[in-house]
Amino acid sequence: MQQQFYILSTALLLFLACSREEGVDSGQPGETAVCFTATADAQMTKATTTSLLSDNAKVSVYAWMGSDLSTSASTAPAHSNNYTVKNNNSNGSLTPVGSAMKVQTGVAYFFYALSTNSDAAVPALNGDYTTEVLVNGVDYLMAVAKNSNQGYTFQANGNSDVPLTFSHLATRVVLTVQPADADGYTSADALSVSIASIDGTGSYIDLSASAIHWPASDAEPVTGGIPLDRLEGGQKKEAQKEASGQQKFTVSFILLPVSSPAQGIPVQLNFTGLKFEDAATGVNKSYTAQLKGSGANSLVLEGGKTYNFDVRISRHSASFSAPEVVSWEEVETDVDNMKEETTS
Repeated sequence: MQQQFYILSTALLLFLACSREEGVDSGQPGETAVCFTATADAQMTKATTTSLLSDNAKVSVYAWMGSDLSTSASTAPAHSNNYTVKNNNSNGSLTPVGSAMKVQTGVAYFFYALSTNSDAAVPALNGDYTTEVLVNGVDYLMAVAKNSNQGYTFQANGNSDVPLTFSHLATRVVLTVQPADADGYTSADALSVSIASIDGTGSYIDLSASAIHWPASDAEPVTGGIPLDRLEGGQKKEAQKEASGQQKFTVSFILLPVSSPAQGIPVQLNFTGLKFEDAATGVNKSYTAQLKGSGANSLVLEGGKTYNFDVRISRHSASFSAPEVVSWEEVETDVDNMKEETTS
């Protein structure tokens, strides 16, 4: 499975250029400092728009000379720098950690940027275009800036803003849990959900392909890690209960993309105070299942996609729908900022 670079075809909100302090040296003669803006997807169905990147999220930016990989004189980046996202009234910029990136004037450059959309460390490059091993639960984002394959050429005291449009490389699973039509629960105090992690051994981001990959085998390319068969080491979250009086819960997980012909993702739902009709008191009850990403006999979770599962709970079973697959940005329920813990 090779995830192609994806940009949502909706309206875009362009963040303001990073601010420059008066008197800051732009570099040695023949050099100029580069500033970076970020782009957020504006949801047409939402009343307000929000930043794609979280405030203070970490970002690493890499610069190569040339207009694209075929014209670059070196496979190693000419420059790199670390940044944090600064948002101000729905506008923002990348603030350098330390000094600004400085490049030669009159020379074309193209840029790659990676982010974890949080304060988690951005995976370092483990090669000219590949990163270190990845983990589950991290919203890996990537941006490519090539100026329509012309590259960016800067002049002293000229415009040095480079726009970066980020897209998701990981995948998201959203579970909406509610009573079954027949013999469904009447109320529940709380719900916590555990999900096994995708085996990320050998996984990496390939900047040149704008995707998460696994090493190729002798027979054929490996298209994804296999889900771990235990919940230990996975993710556990408290589900969010909907408005007062509702008995519907929602929970979201971020996983590495995966493709497996037969195996599903183990998941466990742990209810507190689960009550059924004619029951005097609530009980604590658990349900287990294997999530399938697509079809009855396969598991496919693509990067940049959200897989929405409808889960119906009856007295003796939990039934899972086939997933509704949409672009990550199309999900309107904000369930990504809920408290998360890792099971031991």
